[in-house]
Amino acid sequence: MVLFENPTIEEYIFIIGYWTLLIVLSQPWLLPQQVYTIMDTMLGTYDTYYNILFAVGCVHSLLAFAVFYTCSTAAFPLSISLKWTGLTLFFGFMTAGPAMKTAYKRRFQLEAADDIG
Repeated sequence: MVLFENPTIEEYIFIIGYWTLLIVLSQPWLLPQQVYTIMDTMLGTYDTYYNILFAVGCVHSLLAFAVFYTCSTAAFPLSISLKWTGLTLFFGFMTAGPAMKTAYKRRFQLEAADDIG
C-alpha cells in the first residue's frame, strides 16, 4: 500500500498562484496605490483580503493538525505524517481527502491483521 502520493505539477501551479494572489491583494505595499484605489471601488479593500488570508491560514492549520493526528493513529511513519501535514498546510482540502482516505485504509489493514494474528 502506498502511504504517500505527491500532488501533480498542475496542482502545485494552481496553489502557488492562489496563495500569491491572496498575499498580493492583502498587502497594500506590493502594488501601486492606483491599483488599490480601483480595487477598493470594485472588489473591496485590502483588509478584506487580509481577513480572507488569515481565515484560510487558520482553516489550513486546523486541518493539518487533524491530518497529523489521523496519520499518527493510523501508525504512519513520522516522515510520512509530516509530509501529509506540510502538504495540507499548503494545499488544504486538496490533500486532506487523500490523506484521510489512505489513513483509513491503513488503519483498517492494521485492525484486520490484528484480528487474524
